[in-house]
Amino acid sequence: MTIAHEQPQDGDGSADCRQIAVELRDALGVRFVAAYRFGSTFGRGPKASRARVLLLIDRIDRAVLDAISPLAHAAKSRQVQLRVDTAEALLASADAFPVMTLELIATRELLAGGSDPLDELAVDAARLRLRVEQNLRVIHRELVQTYLEVGDRLQPLASELRRAARKLLYLLEGALIAADAALPSTPVQPGALVDALAALVGDEDLAVWRKLLSFASYDEIIDRDELADFFSEVLAALDKLVGIIDAL
Repeated sequence: MTIAHEQPQDGDGSADCRQIAVELRDALGVRFVAAYRFGSTFGRGPKASRARVLLLIDRIDRAVLDAISPLAHAAKSRQVQLRVDTAEALLASADAFPVMTLELIATRELLAGGSDPLDELAVDAARLRLRVEQNLRVIHRELVQTYLEVGDRLQPLASELRRAARKLLYLLEGALIAADAALPSTPVQPGALVDALAALVGDEDLAVWRKLLSFASYDEIIDRDELADFFSEVLAALDKLVGIIDAL
């Protein structure tokens, strides 16, 4: 028996994102700063949002949130997730939230707003090391907790591995940056990222990382009887990576 293997829905929501961006700009007027489409469909199942829109406004207050709320609800009904922030806050917190920052750097597409207020978005390698380590430890702790709670239900293990892999795709890139290792030309491509990871972790765990990212992208099916063992292998590889990052 194999774990349920559902392919994500076709379509990335690009047209809906552009329409939502226009609606937000028209509704908010001078409060509107910019709107982006960002993120990938990597590791996202058939019921997940097809796309995400980042809305930047001049400042966050009740009046503007009340104006955005019905549009956010409408976006959700079209399988588009809306995130709201200010450019100042995102730039100031770039090192605090490495997954979000690296995802924006790699995938954002300006839909409305003229010039790009996030053009200078970047991570500081010296500060990034601690944040990457913290995030990796949190993922490890959450995976352990999931294993303890699922009992003999193995489907949650598959879901949790895919959820973790979505973050790990960018945390592995962050680990390479923190270690001053060479980055692949397309770091958000799982295969290229795992190849580059050899410089940091050696060859021993590459098969585990490659299998995890392949499973998360629905390119590989893991037999039900093998899932618990593979879950344990991921925990061990993650624990080793945390130790490497901690020692930098």
